[in-house]
Order: sequence, then structure tokens, then C-alpha cells
Amino acid sequence: MEVKSEVVPTDTGDVLVHLISYPNGSAFIWITLTSDPRFDDFHAAATTAFSDVPSVTTRLGETDSIGRTLSLKLARRLKAPCIVSWSLPVEFEDKSLQIEKAILAFAQNVKPHSDAVLGV
Repeated sequence: MEVKSEVVPTDTGDVLVHLISYPNGSAFIWITLTSDPRFDDFHAAATTAFSDVPSVTTRLGETDSIGRTLSLKLARRLKAPCIVSWSLPVEFEDKSLQIEKAILAFAQNVKPHSDAVLGV
């Protein structure tokens, strides 16, 4: 298991990104504020043999959210199951592209495994 953290500065506030990559190739990404860490959003996505679009489920939070979209993008890019918690206030929605780009660059070192299973 590998754990990495990075602060993404925005003009709205500093965003803390935690990434945990597991030996089976899956990844957990928690995005929150450095000043107010919280956990209020939880989405899991995994690629399947049946579709080009990863399968996704929402366990906590809204089903139409940035966290859900990000979990789909990461699962597709990494070809591995990804769990994402986008726990940022609404005022960060307009910064989502900037934060997402930083996360995708940050997560590109995760080693994908085609036989990875979701079960962190």
C-alpha cells in the first residue's frame, strides 16, 4: 500500500488530496479542505468487461456530483477500481477542473492491474 498527499492551492482555499493505492491496483482518493477536513461524499467506480464506461455506485452524497464523475474518469484512465471522496464545499465547484487536473497528474503513478477487484 502506498499513501501520498498533496496540497492543491486555489484562490478559494487550499485543497488536500490523499491518495492510497493498494497492491491489487485499486485506489482511494480523498479530496477535502486543509482547514476543514471532512468526509461527506463517497463514490466507487470500476471498469468491466461488458462496457467501455466504468460501472459506478454512490455510497454517500449526491449521485450527480463531481466525485462521481472523477471516480469514472480515474477508473477509466487507470484501468483500476477507484473510490473517490470529493468532500469540498459548493464554492469549489468552479475550481473542479483545476483540482481534477492536479489529481489526474498526481494519480498517474498508480500502477493499474487488469485483474484488480473493488474491495478496499
